Formats: sequence, structure tokens, C-alpha cells
Amino acid sequence: MVARRPADNAALWLALGQLAEQDPLINLRRNEDANEVFVSLYGEVQKEVIRASLLADFGLEASFAESTVICVERLTGTGEGLEIMFKEPNPYIATVGLRIEPRPAGAGNSFELEVDPGHMPASFYRAVEDVVSETLRQGRFGWQVVDCHVAMIAARHREPTSTAADFRQLTPLVLAAALSAAETEVCEPINRFHLEAPSGALSGLLTLLARAGAVVAETVIADRIVRATGTLAAAQCTACCSNCRD
Repeated sequence: MVARRPADNAALWLALGQLAEQDPLINLRRNEDANEVFVSLYGEVQKEVIRASLLADFGLEASFAESTVICVERLTGTGEGLEIMFKEPNPYIATVGLRIEPRPAGAGNSFELEVDPGHMPASFYRAVEDVVSETLRQGRFGWQVVDCHVAMIAARHREPTSTAADFRQLTPLVLAAALSAAETEVCEPINRFHLEAPSGALSGLLTLLARAGAVVAETVIADRIVRATGTLAAAQCTACCSNCRD
């Protein structure tokens, strides 16, 4: 998403920030190198809603690039990573060990210490937890890792040399090793649908749904109306709706 007038890029970012405060699921992000702004949407209609809000409330004109479907990564197993202080190839004055394991769908991500929190300054543990959260935003395949639990299973520092920066810089390497051991799979969003149409259109409707890769769970015909329910990959929704309009 970009402002129609390049001079409005900063104002666009601030305006979208206000909209994101009203709806945190918009998940506002920015690529500063390319002056591009990214937002998470629920469909093509929401593009028009945001575009209209920007124009009406902030006097800003913006254009959207073609939408892409947002996938997530889920763990397929449990994995561990460990880097030990003063042991190659670890260049940092810190020891960090992490275990990552899957949680039930929708449970979200969690973090806990399985080491004695009194062994190191609290700021070192906070650094690890913060970096774990940041690193999980981009998994092995570039998508956010969801519904996982990360435990810190090893920690060591050396006074007075170690700093929180050592732990911040080492943690992504350890977590990457744990993710590689656990392995992840890319999951795309799936939508549930409910359709109603004249019963005479049933054959054509089923053909369109089959072409889109939909899974029809149930069809009921009553009073010359067919009602169908099922699931359809989000990536196919736009194409399917386009075919229906044609």
C-alpha cells in the first residue's frame, strides 16, 4: 500500500496507525527501504473501507497492490537448540538453550523459564523472551510461527563481561536451530462458506466449487432452493467469486 502522493507517505503511516489502534488485527507493517506499507485484511471489500476512511477522515489518497494470502507456520514436532559460552561457533559471552514444541490450534505462543531465574540478571531473561517473540514472526519459510511454546532450558553468563546484548544476538541463532529440528509446515487460511441458489443451478455451482478446490460438506434442496456448505482455501475465494459473477 502506498500514498498516491509520495509526500504523504509519513502521513499515511500515522493515519494507518490510528486505524490499527481501532482494529489491532490489521497488523500494520512497513518496508522503509521501498516506502511500502503492509496491512492484514479480511478480504477485498475491506480495501475499499480503508481507502474510503483514509480519504474521508485524513484527506489521504492511497492505492493497494494486488492482495496476497497470509499463511502461517505450525510446528510438526519438538526441537531444541543450544549455544554454549566460549565454545565454537558461539561468538557471544552467553549460554542459551531453548526448546520449542507445538501447542493446540488457537492457543497462541507462550514462553517460560526452566532455569533458575536467580542465576542471571532479570534483564538477560527479558532480552531472550523479547527476541523469541520477535523471531517467531518469521519462521523457516518466511511466515509467522503460531501456536508454539518456547522454554529456556539453559542459561549462563559471566560477570562482569556478559551483557543483555549478548543474549539478544545469540537467541535468534539458538531458536533457528530449534525450529529446524522441530520442523514447520506452511498452513494457508481456509474459509467456511454457505451458499444459496436456485436448485436448477446446482450442477453449475458444484462444478465451479470443484474447480476452486472447495470441499462441499452438505447440500440440501428445499422449495426449489439449494443450500450448500463447505470449506474453501482463501486464495481461491477471489477467483471463485469472479467466476460466479461471470
